[in-house]
Amino acid sequence: MNEVQSIKLKNGSAVTLRPATVEDAKGIVETIRSSSEERSSLILEMHGKHIGSERKFIEGLDRGNNLLLVAVADDKVVGCLAALRASEWEDRLARVVEIGLHLRDGYRGGGLGSAMLSYAVEWARSKGFKKMLMSIFTNNKRSASLFTRQGFSEVAAKNIQTTNTSLNKIILTRSL
Repeated sequence: MNEVQSIKLKNGSAVTLRPATVEDAKGIVETIRSSSEERSSLILEMHGKHIGSERKFIEGLDRGNNLLLVAVADDKVVGCLAALRASEWEDRLARVVEIGLHLRDGYRGGGLGSAMLSYAVEWARSKGFKKMLMSIFTNNKRSASLFTRQGFSEVAAKNIQTTNTSLNKIILTRSL
């Protein structure tokens, strides 16, 4: 698998997909913050709150079992995808990787999410994973549609209480 891939979006924009480096930490945090209204996933939000903690996360990442992918356009991180080994599932299921995806405004609906997911699927297969898992909030219709088109199916739903509100989360999986 080619780690660095150049793609063209539907609008003609050129984007490079590649594994993240420590230098991408600020762009990753900004990307996660830019899409926080959609709250597409929790996995990236656990790590992407502060630039310093994101740098440490990237430095310590076991790249044999985990992927942190960035999409870069005009030297700016415009998307990030984490594919992290879900070790708590290991005893009950085949090797599972959990996905988190964030895209900046202006880069949604143009094929970038699909390209990043395709990259992650190819990477996961090459590493011997058997299943992908994704948790999203039900109010994020755009992400639900993207993952469904990419072969994910809903397997569970859960209600999450936050300080001010109650949110419904769905868990989607895809066999590799």
